[in-house]
Amino acid sequence: MKPIFQLISYVVFTFLCFVVFSINFNPTNQSLAIHPFKKNKKRKFNVALFLSNICVLVLAIIFGILSVFYSADISTLDRFNYAIRYTQPLIYPEPWTTGLNFIVNIIRQISLNPDLLYFTISFVCFFVVMIAYFKSKKTTPYTLLLIMFSNLLIYSFYLLKQAPSIAISALFFVLMIEEKWISGLVLLLICVSFHEAALILVPIYLYLVFLKRFSQSTHKYVLLLVVLIFLFFPYINQYFIRVFLIFVPSLADEISDYIVSSGIIVDSSNLLTIFRGIPYYLITINALFNREYLTKKIPQIDIYIVLSLFASLSMGLSFYMYWMSRFAAYFYFPSLVLAGLMAEHNRKTLINRLLNIGILLSLSFFTIRYLAQIFFIHGGF
Repeated sequence: MKPIFQLISYVVFTFLCFVVFSINFNPTNQSLAIHPFKKNKKRKFNVALFLSNICVLVLAIIFGILSVFYSADISTLDRFNYAIRYTQPLIYPEPWTTGLNFIVNIIRQISLNPDLLYFTISFVCFFVVMIAYFKSKKTTPYTLLLIMFSNLLIYSFYLLKQAPSIAISALFFVLMIEEKWISGLVLLLICVSFHEAALILVPIYLYLVFLKRFSQSTHKYVLLLVVLIFLFFPYINQYFIRVFLIFVPSLADEISDYIVSSGIIVDSSNLLTIFRGIPYYLITINALFNREYLTKKIPQIDIYIVLSLFASLSMGLSFYMYWMSRFAAYFYFPSLVLAGLMAEHNRKTLINRLLNIGILLSLSFFTIRYLAQIFFIHGGF
C-alpha cells in the first residue's frame, strides 16, 4: 500500500468509528442509547444491541486488517524482530512475556505467518479499548475521536508486548472507578503479564482502593505527592530495584533491561518527546485551573485529574528519560476521558473552548505527523 493511502486509510477509519458510534450512542436519552456490551434485562434478544455489538466486531476486524497493510519490509523495525521469533517456534518457543506468549501459543496453531500476529494484537487492543469506552459512564463520541487521534491504539501496530497491556489498563481504570476492586486486581495482573511497565499501576490501584478514606481536600496533597514522586523518580527506582532483587529476582532481571541501577531509565535522552506531551499538558492545566467548577459538575473529577497529572509528568520527564513516555501511555485513556468531559461541561469561557479545541488539534497534529513519518520514510511499521 502506498504511503499516502496508508495515511488516508487511518484518518478515514477514525472518522468512520466516530460516525458509527455517534449514531449508536445518545447521551441525552439513555433509554434510546445503544450500548455494545451492555446486558439487556428487558428482552431476551435485542436486535439493535446485537447489531451494535456486530459494528464493534467488524471495526475491530478492519483495524486488524489495516495493521497488516501497514507492515514494512525493513529489518531494523520492531515488527521484523517479532516476525523472526514468531516464525521460529523451535528456536523461540516462548520468546516474550507471559501474556504475549499465551496469545502466540494459540495463534501459532493456526499459522506461522507473522501477519496473523499483527492482526491479532491490533484486533484485541481495539476490541478491549472499545469495551472500556462503552463500559465507562463518562465517555462521549468526542472521547472516541480523541482516542483515535492519540497513540493509544497506534501502539498496537508495533509495541506488540506493551500495547495489549495499555489497552487492558483502559478497562482497568473503568472498573476501578466503579469500585470493582477484585476485577481491577485481576486486570492489573494481566497488564503486568504483558509488560513490566504496568507496575506503574500498582500505586494507582492502592490509591483508588483507599480513596474513600480521603477527604476532598486530601486530593490536593495527593497531587503534590505525585509531583514529588516524579521529581525524585530515579532515587525511588533505586530503592525498588533493591527490593525486587531480594524478593523477586526474576522480575528484577526483566526490569534491568529498562532501568539501570542508578534509577535512570535506559534510552535516556530525547528532547523532542517532550513536545508530544502538549495535548496532555493542556488537559491537565485546563482541569487544574477549572477544578472547583468541574467538581460541582462531574463526580470523581479529582481521580481523573490525578491520572492526567501522571500522563503529563511522564511525558515531561521523557526529555531526559525517553522511556517515561511508555509509562504515560497507561494514562492516556483516563486523560482523554477527562478531556471529553471538559469539552462537554466546561465551555463557559472563550479560553476554555479554545483549550478544548487545542487538545484535539494538537493530538491530531502529532499523530498524523508521526504516521506520515512512519509511512513515507519507512513504508510502514
